[in-house]
Amino acid sequence: MALRPFQKGASGTVVLPGSKSITNRCLLLSALAEGESLLSRGLISEDADLMQKALADFGVQIEKNGERWIVQGTAGKFPPEKRNIYLGNAGTAVRFLTAMAGLAPGETRIHGKERMHQRPIFDLLSALGQIGVEVESENNNGCPPVIILGKGKIPGGKCTISGKTSSQFLSALFHIAPLTEKGIRIHITPPLVSRPYLNMTIALLEKFGVSVQEISEYEFFVPAQKIHPVTMEIEADASSAAHVFSIAIAAKGEIEIPNFPQNSIQGDAKFLNILKVFGAEIKTSEKGTVVRMEGEVLPLGEINMEDMPDVALATATLSALAKGRTKITGLSTLRKKECDRIEVIQKNLQRMGAEVKSGEDFLEIFGNPDLLHGAEIETHDDHRIAMSFAALGGRIPGVIIEDPKCVEKTFPQFWEVFESVRA
Repeated sequence: MALRPFQKGASGTVVLPGSKSITNRCLLLSALAEGESLLSRGLISEDADLMQKALADFGVQIEKNGERWIVQGTAGKFPPEKRNIYLGNAGTAVRFLTAMAGLAPGETRIHGKERMHQRPIFDLLSALGQIGVEVESENNNGCPPVIILGKGKIPGGKCTISGKTSSQFLSALFHIAPLTEKGIRIHITPPLVSRPYLNMTIALLEKFGVSVQEISEYEFFVPAQKIHPVTMEIEADASSAAHVFSIAIAAKGEIEIPNFPQNSIQGDAKFLNILKVFGAEIKTSEKGTVVRMEGEVLPLGEINMEDMPDVALATATLSALAKGRTKITGLSTLRKKECDRIEVIQKNLQRMGAEVKSGEDFLEIFGNPDLLHGAEIETHDDHRIAMSFAALGGRIPGVIIEDPKCVEKTFPQFWEVFESVRA
């Protein structure tokens, strides 16, 4: 897809889809609850569809009507059978369902795309083994495909897990802990990356009536208890908002999002603070959130984005428009995402003429918009790569996005939104 720059800047109003992170967590918890849950304004996307289909394979009844789902909870009781679950590139679903499968009697095989089979999951498999789940990596490499031999119950107890690789491993354990026989006492080996996502999981568990005990910063206990059904509206996706607001920063102009989540449980909602440093004017009211950009993009200096990894890519691409140095640290988890996001961001920015350095957990961009030019952007089937470079395509002529359909993973309407905010 060849993108046309916004000759007159950006202007428009965008209603966001529901949060991917909250949608997936609520679908899973509703499936494990004891009773019927009603979820509204959930995300309609490839990832959410894969999660729903997988839950159906476990025997969960889900009635879908647009952005509204009625989920019949199972209380963690699943029919005994052999399952072969395909989850594409949906990393969240792979982690969450690998843990849930321990409750389901029978053999469950979980697999996905080639890239998914390169993403380590060993820490989660080890923790599940410690609480009595029989699980293994099919190729003995600590990555999917994984095979779970469920017994219909999980003993629970104590487990130790590294917090360095992915907070989703922890969330997967928290979700199933109430339905284990003894609950789970989880000790986390520091550091704990992406802590806001674990906070989100705990906040949602509490909405489902689950009590979580935080013993210390790195130790939690989730007792055995019921998961109660809910009726709730899912917050709009703050990560998607970052890509929309980035268009206003790059192309200059004003974009309003009326349903941008206020007092959000999503860590990425703090992306607005980064936009202020870039030089944007932010207005928040009951009518929504407006981002306005008039001047040149300012460099950030040094910034740690360990708590906001999903919007670090948008931050990196916008930094190429800022005359000066921006160093983004805390990015170690980006190496094991849909692609090696640090490497791919660096190569694509360099292809556009930017000076970029990288390390194991950082990107350093020496921005200068005068040196940028068009290029073909290799997305590696990664939705966030495509959406992050879209903002540059609104400013720099000649940007071509390879495989633009990869945005369907989380934001199927993104390209329509991109054109709708052209002034």
